[in-house]
Amino acid sequence: MQWPNGPALAWLAGGGALLLVAMALGFAIHGAPSPSATPIAAGPLAATSEKDPTILAPALPLMYEVVEDDTLLAIATRFDSSIEVPRLANDIEDLNLIQVGQAWRIPPAGTSAQRADAATTLAALAGSYAVDVTVLGAYNGIEAQAFDQPLGREWVLLPPNLVQPDRLAPGSIGNISGDDASAFSLPFGAQRPVEPIMYEVRPGDNLTEIAWRLGIDVDTIVNNNPRLADADQIRVGEKLLVLPVSGLLYRVEPGDTLSGVAERFGLDIYPILEFNHIESVDLVQSGMQLILPGAGPSGFSLQVPQIFVPYRSQLDGSPWQGANCGPVSLGMGLASLGINLSSTELRRQVLNAQGFSGNSVGTLIDALARTATNNGARALGLFDGNQVKRWSVNDIREQLRAGRPVIAQVRLRALPGRAFYPYFGDHYMILTGLNGDSFVYNDPLDSDGPGFNRQMSAAQLQGAMNATDSRFAFAAFALSRS
Repeated sequence: MQWPNGPALAWLAGGGALLLVAMALGFAIHGAPSPSATPIAAGPLAATSEKDPTILAPALPLMYEVVEDDTLLAIATRFDSSIEVPRLANDIEDLNLIQVGQAWRIPPAGTSAQRADAATTLAALAGSYAVDVTVLGAYNGIEAQAFDQPLGREWVLLPPNLVQPDRLAPGSIGNISGDDASAFSLPFGAQRPVEPIMYEVRPGDNLTEIAWRLGIDVDTIVNNNPRLADADQIRVGEKLLVLPVSGLLYRVEPGDTLSGVAERFGLDIYPILEFNHIESVDLVQSGMQLILPGAGPSGFSLQVPQIFVPYRSQLDGSPWQGANCGPVSLGMGLASLGINLSSTELRRQVLNAQGFSGNSVGTLIDALARTATNNGARALGLFDGNQVKRWSVNDIREQLRAGRPVIAQVRLRALPGRAFYPYFGDHYMILTGLNGDSFVYNDPLDSDGPGFNRQMSAAQLQGAMNATDSRFAFAAFALSRS
């Protein structure tokens, strides 16, 4: 195929580090900071804080002057950051409205964003993290006179390698009342049950936080609790059925066979046997309750036969597993065409195609498409002339109905059940079928339950694709044989 001339796409999806709370994705492009960047003066801070010599002073942000042709993405990648960090540091609402000559605060690489209670103060927050309040002020653009005033914001930036406190006072980060620490100071799935349980809603709970602590997605709670009339209105003392994995609890009916149940829900038999500790399909009997990993509430009534796309996880123990959603998604798509290459080999080829590498480096969507073409497949629809094509959900439906899987670039946090992952960047997944108006997809990230045969609505898909950097919003390509 013909590739546009000019610089390679600068948007990396799925690179970078391990998540603070669960294995997800990050990205980094190593580049030299602009010589016009200068450190922010943040008080008499050297190796330690003069206010408390036991507190280490992290590296301070820089001030950067916007020059002609700068974009938020270009600036972020120049400083090994994500676009969310300078956006939050400078309170930028419209990513497209930046002007030459603006002075921007650029926190150092590794800066993380953390949800905060808008009613807490920066001084209290600094105390809970054992960091000098002046440093937090420099990271978040908050002046000294406001250190003891309510934050008035839902997110704050924290310096690199800042250790989470073991316990947080009620009403601080996470906005959860009660005596327990913030739900999001815990790893994803830290309180995951080993079998189905009835969870009693506590003061301050909401479904997203419950799902985070218990290691499942919100849809699993909603789908297994039909009396839950409004997912946004749960009551203290209400009891919710919670599974140890994202999926559905199913009672075997007279006449059911395991193969029939698996076919109805679009699942493989073997994960059901393995997860329910059943040695043989012959041992499944009427009245048994089975956990169906990855199943939705009504099964899969596909408009077209689902495309068979063998599942792979990016969490394979490799040194680059946190940055490999692109090559793994491509590997699934190529395997569906009978082209079988290991995830490691595909990563090598994709990094060669994009011209830079490293264990923590993510991958460019055009490099994925080039690699598909180099291995005998056709990558359809990434470009419209010399521009990246903006795919609609109807474009994706058309390709799926034609039997072609679609690799899409999406914002990780916009996917179902991922709203509170502490990674703000992009991710790849592969769409494999249709279920009514919903889309079926394989997600290479399966730290929160089976990654195969997940579902999302058309609105969720559109929102996820629209959440990326505006120049590459709705980027995707379909795969077919040459």
